[in-house]
Amino acid sequence: MNTDFKQRIIFRDPVFDGAADPTVIRRVSDGKLFMFYTQRRATIDCPADSVEWCYGTKIGAAVCDSFNNWRYVGALTGSPVQGELSRTTESSETEGLYEFQKDCDSSKTNNPSVILGFASDATSPYTGEAAGRLREAGDSSPEGLGMTEGADTSSVLTALPSRHLPLKGKASDTFWAPEVVFDGESYRMFVTYIDGVFSEWAGEASIEQYISPDLLQWRRVGRVEIESARVIDPCLFPLPAGGWRMWYKDEKRGSRTCFCDTEDFVSWRYGGFATDETAQEGPNVFALGGYFWLVADVWDGLAVYRSDDLTRFVRQRGNILPGIASHADVFCEGEKARLVYFTYPEGGRRSAVCECELFVEEGRLKVKL
Repeated sequence: MNTDFKQRIIFRDPVFDGAADPTVIRRVSDGKLFMFYTQRRATIDCPADSVEWCYGTKIGAAVCDSFNNWRYVGALTGSPVQGELSRTTESSETEGLYEFQKDCDSSKTNNPSVILGFASDATSPYTGEAAGRLREAGDSSPEGLGMTEGADTSSVLTALPSRHLPLKGKASDTFWAPEVVFDGESYRMFVTYIDGVFSEWAGEASIEQYISPDLLQWRRVGRVEIESARVIDPCLFPLPAGGWRMWYKDEKRGSRTCFCDTEDFVSWRYGGFATDETAQEGPNVFALGGYFWLVADVWDGLAVYRSDDLTRFVRQRGNILPGIASHADVFCEGEKARLVYFTYPEGGRRSAVCECELFVEEGRLKVKL
């Protein structure tokens, strides 16, 4: 990798310091940028060889105007097992949510303890001493994970319980790798769901679909029916002739990137492999410079594939940001493209979201230094 490249960190999760798998979308109504990400629990107490900190995760959300000053606004909580995702909010929460919806920049109403959605009626798993320490840190959220403005985050990062195997109810719900698209009328989120918390990479995984009018409150549509017990990391892109194509990692098919098509977001047709020469995860598809591109995490940076028709992808020689970038999104507006990825700045579990500019030169996708 070129040593002249300097990473630009744009966001760190204030609760667990484990922001991963980011996706960015601009809200049509007011132009606000929303980032959704996997809220990995990087700071919990668990054995060094355990990956349980990657399970039991919620989807975090942050907002900004122009890729600067991202502000954490809460985590989406709930469970597809418990039906549609709706809740009765307390009056103070409802007021804060509506004010946030009207003006994301208002410091008076920016209340990160507001829960945006994915909520359930289950009681909080964070009880006893852990819950007490969270309240002392300034948390008033009934879910036990929110943070009020100006709270001391150091106590939040160490106050969570260390017993995680097994867990019941919503504490065992695992959400990974959100993808959010606008279909012309509504926003749709496709997200990996696993029922369970595991000390090793395990558990059956499905892709769940939610719909929202405003990126704030989400209603469950249902499971994307794919004939596999371990499908994760969805991404979507509209097809030129109509309909949408979804790419995803199928761990039952050698962790290859597969795809399926839909015209109505209800029925899905399996299409086979999009790439098949190596295992990978976190595919992301976009258009730039007269081509379609697919980037995928190959655990040593991002593999790059080019296509003329969204079906046949040819791999570009060399990876983007080897040794640095993991599971990325590409945010395109006009001819400008931003690679939004996560990395481990200090090593270990803690991670941060970074961004850099992409461009096409002589048919190759490159990172702007």
